[in-house]
Amino acid sequence: MNEVGGSTTITGTTDLNPLLVAVAAAVVGAAVVGAACGWLVRWGSVRLAKLEGLEPGTKPWQRWGPVIASALVLAAFGYQLEAPRLLLLHGVR
Repeated sequence: MNEVGGSTTITGTTDLNPLLVAVAAAVVGAAVVGAACGWLVRWGSVRLAKLEGLEPGTKPWQRWGPVIASALVLAAFGYQLEAPRLLLLHGVR
């Protein structure tokens, strides 16, 4: 075991810190959930527009805006909520 917390393999490279992997997994998971929610919002708004006889937006920012914005916002929340908890658990261990 080295001073950083990762283990050294035979080739001399250091393994990834499990804490960083856990935080990255939380952020990516939150981003995927956010993208799914953004897609659901877009799908609902298109259905509502068609139901009301309106034409839904077809520009790229109108199609991908809700998906990307939701993914970014939930990824930020995932990082903000998950990182301190994992750091606390890592410190207690």
